[in-house]
Amino acid sequence: MGSQEVISFQDGVYDVKSILTHLIAKGCLPGGSFLPENISPNAVTLNNYKTLFTQQGGIVEYIAKPGDIVKKSGLLARVLNVENLDINKATTDILAPCNLVAILHFPSASVLSGIQLYRCFTECFEL
Repeated sequence: MGSQEVISFQDGVYDVKSILTHLIAKGCLPGGSFLPENISPNAVTLNNYKTLFTQQGGIVEYIAKPGDIVKKSGLLARVLNVENLDINKATTDILAPCNLVAILHFPSASVLSGIQLYRCFTECFEL
């Protein structure tokens, strides 16, 4: 039904249809009218499942949403450090260190330095 941070009933319907199609194809359920969607499945090896950590604390605006593909140096998030509001360095852009797919982000907008900010897939390949 979406991801850890976002719920989507439309995604839930898609997931249910996908599960039913798979079960019918494997002979676990009697035949039905569900046909598989025409998709290009992607995969990633476990060593390319990465966690990105914050370098500083503050209030985070998450730009990349779960499922978004972000190119290297693309904007993932913006951190506002309330202690630096009086200078031009109050916000810091968090950029993607490589091409990645955002899987989930920390569930709070308030983060401390060193907290897991994003979990992501890198070096995806088509099956």
